[in-house]
Amino acid sequence: AIGVAVSTGHVAAPIAIASACALLAAPICAEIAERRNLSNGLAVEVPACLLLASTLVFRIRDAQALAANPLDGPGLFRVACVTCALLLGGAALLSGETKVKNRDHVPLTTYLCYVAVVLAGALLSSAPVLTAYRAFEIAAALIVLAGARAVVGAEAAARVLRVLFAFVAVMIIAVGVGVIVAPGLALEPVGVRTTIGTPVPYRITGVLPVMSANLVGTYGALLFAWTLARLLSVETARQRLWLKVLCAIGLVTLLAAQYRTGYLAALAVGALWLFLRDRKGLAVAALAFVVIALFFEFVPAGEPQAFLMRGQSTQAVEDLSGRVLWWQTALDQWRQSPLVGRGLLTASRFDVLSSLGASTTATIHSTWVEALVGTGLLGGLLLLGLLLGSWRRALRLIRRNRSQALPVLTLAVVTVRSVTANTIESFDFELLLFLALALYLWAETSTSRPSRVSHAPAG
Repeated sequence: AIGVAVSTGHVAAPIAIASACALLAAPICAEIAERRNLSNGLAVEVPACLLLASTLVFRIRDAQALAANPLDGPGLFRVACVTCALLLGGAALLSGETKVKNRDHVPLTTYLCYVAVVLAGALLSSAPVLTAYRAFEIAAALIVLAGARAVVGAEAAARVLRVLFAFVAVMIIAVGVGVIVAPGLALEPVGVRTTIGTPVPYRITGVLPVMSANLVGTYGALLFAWTLARLLSVETARQRLWLKVLCAIGLVTLLAAQYRTGYLAALAVGALWLFLRDRKGLAVAALAFVVIALFFEFVPAGEPQAFLMRGQSTQAVEDLSGRVLWWQTALDQWRQSPLVGRGLLTASRFDVLSSLGASTTATIHSTWVEALVGTGLLGGLLLLGLLLGSWRRALRLIRRNRSQALPVLTLAVVTVRSVTANTIESFDFELLLFLALALYLWAETSTSRPSRVSHAPAG
C-alpha cells in the first residue's frame, strides 16, 4: 500500500497510506481486545469521539467542488476518523463476550437493512461512489455501537449518551468563544434581503467548527431537554442549581440562534416535562398552543411577531424559507425510483438543490423527504417504524419510572426537528443520538425491572 502511495501520488496516495495504517492497526486492536482493556474506553468512548469528530465542519463548498474533489483536507480528516472508529468498533465486536438478548439488536438490525437500501439506491445515483460512502458511514456507526455492547453490555448505550451530552456542551462553549473572539463571523445578519424590521437583527452561528444557526439552536434545545430530564431525578439543592443554570444556557442559546423549529421543539419538551410533574393543565395549554401555531398559522402580534418573522415576509415564512419548493422538486425525483430512491444525500443535493441554485446547501432540510428521495419507500418505512417503536418503549419506560424522562424529551426534539431538518436518515450527530437512545430503550424495556444503569443517560 505504501508502494502504491509513492508511485501514484495525488488522491490515491492518502487512500493507500490510510489502508496501510489500517492493516498495521488491525492486529494491534485485536491484541488490545484480547487483553480485555477495551472496556476502559477503547470500545466505547474513543470510537464515539472519533465519530463525533468526523461530523465537524471546517469549510463550506458547493456541489461542484464536492464532485470534483471529495477527498480534500477536511474530507480526508472525516474519512480517517470514521475509519479509525470502524477499526476500534470491529475489534471490540470480535473480542466481546457479553451476551445480549436478540431483541435488543432491533435498532441495529433495522439500520443494517436501511444500509442495504442505501446501497441499492447507489446503483441509480448520479454520484454512486459518494452514495456508497454514506452507507459506509452509517455502517461504521452501527459497528461501533455493536462493538461497545459486545464488550460492556447494556451499559454501552448509557456511556455513549454521556459522551453525546458532553459533545453538546463543548459545541455550545465553542459557539460562545466564537462570539467573543470573532463576532463579525459568529453573528449572522437576518433579514438582509428585506426591508422588514426585526428587534434582533443578528443570530449566532459557529465559527470553528462551522455551525449553522439552526444547528446551534438544536444544541441549545437538546441541552434544555437533557437538563430538564435530569431535574426529575436529582435530589440535592446544589445539583439542581447547576442544572437550572445549564437549562437557562440551553434556552438562551436556542433564542440567540433564532431557530424557529427549535422553539416548537422546546415547547413540546416543556409541555411533556410539565405533564411529568403532574401539571397537566399547563401541559395541555402548551401543547394546544403548538397545535394552533402549526395548523392555524397563529403568530403573536407586535415585537414577538417581528422576532419570529426574523425579517422575512409572510409568504417566505409560510414557504418555510424555500423548503416547500425544495420538497416539491425532490418528490418529483422520488417518483423516478419510488422503492429505493436515487441516492442518499446525493439525489437531493446534485439533482434537486443544484438545479434550484442552492448549490452550497448540503441537505434537503427534512428527514422524511430525504429518506424518500434518497432511499425510497423502503428506507422511509424502516426509519418510521423504528422511530415509532422507540416512542412506544420510551412511553412504557416513563410509565414505570417518572425519572426516566431523557428518552421521551430527547425524542421530542428529534421528532419535531425531523420535519424541517435532516436528522436520523444519514450519518451525523443526531443519528448517533437516536441509535444510542434506541439501544438504551430496547435494553431497558426488555426486562420487567429497571436496570442498574437506569439513570446514567441523564448525564
